[in-house]
Amino acid sequence: MSQTMKSAGRISCHQIILTLAALILCFPPSVLGEGKEKAPAKTQKKKREIVFENSSRRRKFFDAQQGKPPRKLVCSKWIPGGKFDLEQQKGKVVLIVFFGSWCSPCKRLMPRIIEWGNTYQDQGFEIVGIHSIKEAEQADAYLKEQKVPFKVGIDFKGSTFKRFKVLNLPSFFLVDRSGILRFADVSNHKSRYMTDAIETLLEEEPPGSEAQEEDKAAKDGKTDESEKTGK
Repeated sequence: MSQTMKSAGRISCHQIILTLAALILCFPPSVLGEGKEKAPAKTQKKKREIVFENSSRRRKFFDAQQGKPPRKLVCSKWIPGGKFDLEQQKGKVVLIVFFGSWCSPCKRLMPRIIEWGNTYQDQGFEIVGIHSIKEAEQADAYLKEQKVPFKVGIDFKGSTFKRFKVLNLPSFFLVDRSGILRFADVSNHKSRYMTDAIETLLEEEPPGSEAQEEDKAAKDGKTDESEKTGK
């Protein structure tokens, strides 16, 4: 009798194991918690450092200009021909480079400036150069020699330099996709200061895009809520 019960017990255990195995095979891995797609790892935003030139008097002027449309670029000659209108560049990030063909730091940085243009042009990036009044007659030959691909205005009267209060060369000013001067007189001591500034603006949505409208609506909603709560 005891032997029969032991045998029956062994059969029961064996049947249970077979039944569990059959159940596992019947259900897809997703039901059993296997084979679930892992959530993509959150990519950490690159830390960016935007540094400006240190000139306290002019810095106050530059800070006051940031967040506003930039001053007009007034040049009596453009190479190649045709004017450059900042208004027509909306939707792009525009780098305004003030330089001179006689300026050693400008010469040293020119290959890097050209490289920025080549790197970011497919993302809606444009460069325009403004050459100083000094040795302006030699600018054409210098641009050809360096194979500068972007449009350059020759500021024979120095009016554009005065409008932007540029004294040191090179000087860099960045206009965002909405046509607003965002970064004035970015430091040229390290190349990454400029690339960080450029990439910051390129990551922003173009004006009128769906993402920008949603962002604006969200901000307006927060403003309305704050006004209601009095915060």
